[in-house]
Amino acid sequence: MLPVWSPKAIASRLREIAAGREALDQAARGSTTPRFLSPDDPISKCRSKQRKDPPIPLVGGKGFSLVYMANSGIRVPPGFVLTTSFFKPWIDQLRRTSEWSDFQERLSSHSAAELSQSHSESDGGMRAATDALKAYAAAHLTFSPEMKTVTDQTWSRLSLTLVAVRSSSPDEDLGGASFAGGYETVLGVNRENLESAILQAFVSCLDVRVVLYKLAHGFSALSPSIAIVVQQQVDSAVAGVAFSVNPLTNSHNEVFINSNFGLGETVVAGLASPDEFVVDKSTKRIIKKTLGAKNVVIKLLQGGGTAESAVDAEAAQTFSLSDHHVVEIASQVQRIESLYGRPMDIEYGIEADNLYILQARPVTTSLDLSPMITSLNNPKQHFLWDITLAVQGLPLPMSVFGTNVLEMAFNCLKAKLGQLESRTQPFHSFPLIFDAKTGRIYGDVSLVHSYLNPNMSRDIAIIDPLSAKVFQSLDANALALEPLTLLSKLWIALRVVLHAPLLSVMYSLVRSYNFPRIRRHEISTTISTQLSDRLAEPRKPGDSLFDWTVQIMHDGFTTILQSSGPTMIIWRKSLVDLRAILKPVLEDEQTKEMAEAYLERIDRSLPGNVTIEMGLSLAQLAHDLAAEGDRVKSMQPAELEEALAGRSDALGPKFAQKWKTFMDTYGHRGDTELDASTPRYRESSHTLINQLFQQMNSTRKDPIAQFNQCQTERQEAYEYFAAELKKHNGNVARFDRIYTRIVELGGLRETHKFNIVKAVARVRQEALAVGKLLVEHGKIESVQQVFDFEILDLDGVVQQIERRIHAAPSESSRLLQSSPHDGEIDLAKVRERRLALWNQWTKAALSGNELPRVMDSYGTIYREIPLQRTDLGENCLVGYPMSAGVVEGRIKILESPDEKPLLPGEILVARCTNPGWTPLFINAAAVVLEVGGVLQHGALVAREYGIPCVAGILGLLKNDKLKDSVRVRVDGNQGIVTILDDGDEPSAA
Repeated sequence: MLPVWSPKAIASRLREIAAGREALDQAARGSTTPRFLSPDDPISKCRSKQRKDPPIPLVGGKGFSLVYMANSGIRVPPGFVLTTSFFKPWIDQLRRTSEWSDFQERLSSHSAAELSQSHSESDGGMRAATDALKAYAAAHLTFSPEMKTVTDQTWSRLSLTLVAVRSSSPDEDLGGASFAGGYETVLGVNRENLESAILQAFVSCLDVRVVLYKLAHGFSALSPSIAIVVQQQVDSAVAGVAFSVNPLTNSHNEVFINSNFGLGETVVAGLASPDEFVVDKSTKRIIKKTLGAKNVVIKLLQGGGTAESAVDAEAAQTFSLSDHHVVEIASQVQRIESLYGRPMDIEYGIEADNLYILQARPVTTSLDLSPMITSLNNPKQHFLWDITLAVQGLPLPMSVFGTNVLEMAFNCLKAKLGQLESRTQPFHSFPLIFDAKTGRIYGDVSLVHSYLNPNMSRDIAIIDPLSAKVFQSLDANALALEPLTLLSKLWIALRVVLHAPLLSVMYSLVRSYNFPRIRRHEISTTISTQLSDRLAEPRKPGDSLFDWTVQIMHDGFTTILQSSGPTMIIWRKSLVDLRAILKPVLEDEQTKEMAEAYLERIDRSLPGNVTIEMGLSLAQLAHDLAAEGDRVKSMQPAELEEALAGRSDALGPKFAQKWKTFMDTYGHRGDTELDASTPRYRESSHTLINQLFQQMNSTRKDPIAQFNQCQTERQEAYEYFAAELKKHNGNVARFDRIYTRIVELGGLRETHKFNIVKAVARVRQEALAVGKLLVEHGKIESVQQVFDFEILDLDGVVQQIERRIHAAPSESSRLLQSSPHDGEIDLAKVRERRLALWNQWTKAALSGNELPRVMDSYGTIYREIPLQRTDLGENCLVGYPMSAGVVEGRIKILESPDEKPLLPGEILVARCTNPGWTPLFINAAAVVLEVGGVLQHGALVAREYGIPCVAGILGLLKNDKLKDSVRVRVDGNQGIVTILDDGDEPSAA
């Protein structure tokens, strides 16, 4: 028997899904608990798991890793680690010098940010200070008798001949920082040269590159600390590096290997172009081999030291690794990755046909994947499209909490369609994936292409044409999943029929089709008001926050499914019907050019579009504010903000009431409004107030007048087509009905999101109250941290606190006698785990590494292909035309809507926009975007306001020629942006 999906039943199933997901996460974490051995044991002897684990502060990252691998059965050359304590006398001696005092002074006179971004010519004297320290160390640091005894005895005990001396910093080779190339390695060291080699490796911890890297990654530069690994030198016939994730594509299903003859220094230091190999992890098959030039080789000398020479011409034309060794290296890399539980980068050497692992460190440049994504690889990978960016215009990760809330909302819709996941398939039976660990929402294009819509890539082009080109370039077989059986298809259809509120949906469809004007009024007023009333109901203290959130999101999505959802089906069908009925006019050689131009105006300035109406309401407020007189015009934005908050009487009651009405209607909105963690306009109206002032003092055409003009042009388009259809003996009455549906229903395309944002804002309001409660009881440090959790993480803790507070006297005494921590989880540890992957993705996004729009479930990133026109000059940027018109003006580049003011007549340049940017469009003369299609926010609003828009210019914000005040021409008819000057001086025009 199929379950009835009430909010309570949905909450119960979602708890089961969350438990299954937690089990999957624990399984993924289970392989990352290593055991290590005492640092004073030789590496070759580190086999017993009963010995004490060595702390990284004592043996450093590299030494820690080598001990662990040796202990785990990996073939590591024998050797020993000189711990950080071994070198403490040297550090103490350095701290007593004048050179150290100068180094300290240089650090204190500049901020860490200044120094970490500096170069040799502008490092504030840091290079000179570190060079002086290094010179002192090289000249005055010597081995004490005790130090000599340790090294002599260990060398003899291990019967070493030639060794490699490698630095091992406590900060090096960790998950967040590799220090690759910063510290010193000395190869081919004999007994006579051991002390000088150790000193050379030690001195590298004082190098300016290490100091600046530490500052850039949040480490202290005033606490130098280093251990030294002394390891038997492998006389490698072939050596190199290997990655357990392909660094070129981010594929976690590929091992990437570089190799060259001789020692690996030519590969590590980039002295030669190595051979490259790519191995498929799942099949152990070599899928790519690239022959490198291998122009230089470094060989070990028998008496010690190394020699560099050219590679024999014939040898350079052969691969340095056999296929057998390539597969062996790939297997070892996978084994090491499994030991550490994360992507790893290794150095290896092959001597006498034996493979040795010389070191291993975490890969710090890849994007790691959540178990939710990797679990899709069964039996083949799924291709994913990041709709967080492409559809919603959010380049940064959403919060953990915000993603979780939207997932719960969508699960309510899935339940209404009978598609809520079963216990055996807890994550993936519908084409949207909400990955709270990375703050992204993906569309599963493979699933949609295979089971719902084989023309998915064509539909994606309407929203994100660059991503659509990527999917179109893929082979159809790559996208296809295993076909569903007829029985599976029937079962899915049956669940939809039995669960969906078909009567309500059919009623909405019929009413929207036959009475579109009445239906628009019902949705805009009655249904929206009913939802607002339900959202106003409070959560009772002690009730489950999780269950309450499910109820809130259930109400929101039920409204969509039964009201605005069906109207969008009728609207989209009407657009198709319109082009069909106008086909004779659009194909007539005499009229088609003019007809296409008029067709562009048919769905402009439609009534009922809540996003456009918000912008128009703001413009009206600017008129009303100007009407308050010169006293208001002379006010500063901060003064107006005070007045609107009721903290001054600078404004009359009439305007204050209009402002209140605006906030009552739109105050739940804001930038990145789908994320519950972001402030709403009612919390922070700074952006709106700035826009009010700019619009009030603007000499540009009034946005309301512009909107009305577009409505007039739409009516002209209607009259044109009606007249042309008569000439072609077309059905004018049917055209009129289709046109009416487009006009009355098209504006509702934003209503479903408007209502969901209402529900999200209500959940945010409750979350802030919960955050305040948790701060008061010492569970979290700040209210904003509440958004770093999934809701179930907080549920039990919040209920327990609230029940203590609101318990009856008899029950209260019992609760007070129990431990305040009984049954509670450690939220600090949970938060650390929730943010581990999220922080990595956020850091990547903030550092300018754009998060992938298209990837597969192995993590392979598929890069977009930029548009190119050979007939245009180098100052022309090519994109897609989104809104017609040609405008010249000066640009303003914004990464967020409140970053800086957009002045009237400026051209808005951004990566993408969302409804929180709408107020800025009032001042914009044109819009240029990197991300977007005809149905993305920026293009939609630009068309409604009648301003040109070009989108799909790859790398727009990274273009060196674009900066604030550069004058450009935006051609929204052809999709071309032409740079007219460099922005340094005002244009004569």
